[in-house]
Amino acid sequence: MTRVFPNLETIPERSNVKDQNAWGEVDLQQSNIDEETETCVGDEVDGPGIPPIPPTNYLHISKHDSPVNEQVILDLSMVPPPLPPGVASGTVCKNLTLHTTNGHVTAEIWIRHDGSTESKRVSMDLSTDNGAVRATVHDRFSPGDRSIRTLPFLNMELRANHGDVYLSLPRCFRGPITIRTRDDRIAFSPAFGKRTALISDVSGDRVYFVGDRPRGGRWRNGHNGDNSETVEDLLDQISIDGKYTSVRIRWDGEEEVPFMLPDPWKAFWSGAERFFATGRVV
Repeated sequence: MTRVFPNLETIPERSNVKDQNAWGEVDLQQSNIDEETETCVGDEVDGPGIPPIPPTNYLHISKHDSPVNEQVILDLSMVPPPLPPGVASGTVCKNLTLHTTNGHVTAEIWIRHDGSTESKRVSMDLSTDNGAVRATVHDRFSPGDRSIRTLPFLNMELRANHGDVYLSLPRCFRGPITIRTRDDRIAFSPAFGKRTALISDVSGDRVYFVGDRPRGGRWRNGHNGDNSETVEDLLDQISIDGKYTSVRIRWDGEEEVPFMLPDPWKAFWSGAERFFATGRVV
């Protein structure tokens, strides 16, 4: 059952940095949000609230028994570096890959993009074998015409085998979200839920569509084998996988969706399976 919590409010814009929260994240100044047009509006990627870190692209981080906590500015104009050690030759690297065998994966992401057709999709893979995944894609414009969408279309894969997924998305997100989990704890913020419709729920695989549905004959996801897609054809897409994984999704700038207590019996089996799979209970 998908839940929409009715009493959440949008966080007002802030002018300074708050203390770190329990996740070790820094709560940065939020972008302005235009709810009328539902496009990504806000400061440019080099504006206030952006951390003073160098941009990167094709970032690949893989850790063992250690959490991953990253603030990332993706510059899609940067060319791919040499493949990381252990990655097979010929592998097509994603713009951002974060993985750990044990621990949380936390990512705060800004995207720099010039609106060119050569880089109209950004691919990201965030996963942990034992822990939670928390990802925020900030609601920011890249340099360019602010009257149209210049944020590239998102292609995200998130996996948390023995943990939960927390996701904050820019308000220009439009496309399918596929959630595969044995857990029924899926919740959206009220504003996100108003834009999200359930398309299918088969054997625990749920597919939602966020935003206006395409009026054409098929959905474009950038993998059709031809190069005929235009910006108008493309959709964002997200895939979320886990075993006993709860999922909470909101728009960037909103309050956190409240925590949902697991079913005691499912919590017991989740803990048992986690222990036998990882040798850990937390």
